[in-house]
Amino acid sequence: MKPSASTPSQAPPFRLLPLVLGWSSALLTAALALVSKWLNFPLSRQLRGIDFSLGLYTPAPQHPHLLSFGCIAAGLILLGAISFTLQWWRSLSWVGALLLWLTLLAPLKATMLDAGLLQILAVEATQQQLAAAFTQQALPVNFGSEPTQLSRLDLNTIEDRIVAAWDFVHAGWWFVLCGGLLAIGYGYSRSRANTVLYVTAAGLVGISVICCARPALAELALMRAHSAEARADLDSAEKAYRQAMRLDGWQALNIANYSSLGCLDEARGLRNTPEYRVYHAQLPSTQVDITTAIGELELVRAADPTFSNVVRRREAELYTQYARQLHALAAYGAAAAASQNALQRDPGSLLAAYYLSRDLYLIGRYADAVALSMKLATDVDDPTFRANLFSNAGDAYTMLRAYQDAKVAYRKSYLYDYVLNLRGLSALNGPGEDLQ
Repeated sequence: MKPSASTPSQAPPFRLLPLVLGWSSALLTAALALVSKWLNFPLSRQLRGIDFSLGLYTPAPQHPHLLSFGCIAAGLILLGAISFTLQWWRSLSWVGALLLWLTLLAPLKATMLDAGLLQILAVEATQQQLAAAFTQQALPVNFGSEPTQLSRLDLNTIEDRIVAAWDFVHAGWWFVLCGGLLAIGYGYSRSRANTVLYVTAAGLVGISVICCARPALAELALMRAHSAEARADLDSAEKAYRQAMRLDGWQALNIANYSSLGCLDEARGLRNTPEYRVYHAQLPSTQVDITTAIGELELVRAADPTFSNVVRRREAELYTQYARQLHALAAYGAAAAASQNALQRDPGSLLAAYYLSRDLYLIGRYADAVALSMKLATDVDDPTFRANLFSNAGDAYTMLRAYQDAKVAYRKSYLYDYVLNLRGLSALNGPGEDLQ
């Protein structure tokens, strides 16, 4: 009797190598979605994917959240890996669609839905430019300025805010976007489910419309306000301004709108309203004497606490501007006091703290300059800003004769900015030594 021929086993649905590559890519992308930054704060280190909550942003330190963009993205990516393993191609396509919707929602949340988050991003972008100017004009010279810093942002229109959304997205967002495109592309290539593509496109349009609807209506209301103001229809103009501020939280945080309402009050002869005081404080003629403008704004806060958030930040900006002017006049003690007043109004003002770190050194408060510079350096992510803070600390350590600590600070400075950092390098080498 002949032995029966062995029946070859059926080929497995997946070869081992594609399966390993698929799961490795999925796990890596999920991890990057959690730990990478989704938004590029120009100065500070914030909002990893696991910290980027679907809820409203608050300036307090961020903590991991289950309903965060990173957690949701990681869960979807793992679901996609399971669909890939089981050959559920249509399910894999839907996972890709959900990831694409999530990546669209994230920047639109920052620029259209969450006024507080947009304000932080905009303020840091402005402070980055002002800090760079201060570095070049008031600190020991480096080779030059970084060419990659964000330009001053204009956020007055929907188009401007969409452009800003593109500028602000960071690495974590890109990882998830690539994962979504791969999932929907591979799933569609195997399933040929045109419905998924149609629904994905419709969802992208729907999310865009929903997120932009109120800001767009607010922009139209502002246009009506300007038109009514030009016709001297003051009541209609006021109604339109207030409608814009109700529709869009960003407009409610924009002090220019309160100033416009104050201009309307002046035309009516009303000069005791909080809006008029804001308008008067914002006039260029008033801001020649910055302390007068600050006094006007303090009266506004005393008269109506609802103005507190908007007015405090403006007071901090004016105090910071005043500190810069005093520094240029070599009134370093007064400049330090002005920066401290700015920080009282806005403890998160990185620019005021940056000015203060140098002015404390210049008035001989070296230990305070070290403490502030080292603490601030741990709170920021911009390499040039950080490098100059470590150099400030190094200068203060040197005056304290803590030479080893100074050397460590200068080395950290050069570590974070090794391209343009003549200041840190020359401090490490000593005066008169060859830098080559």
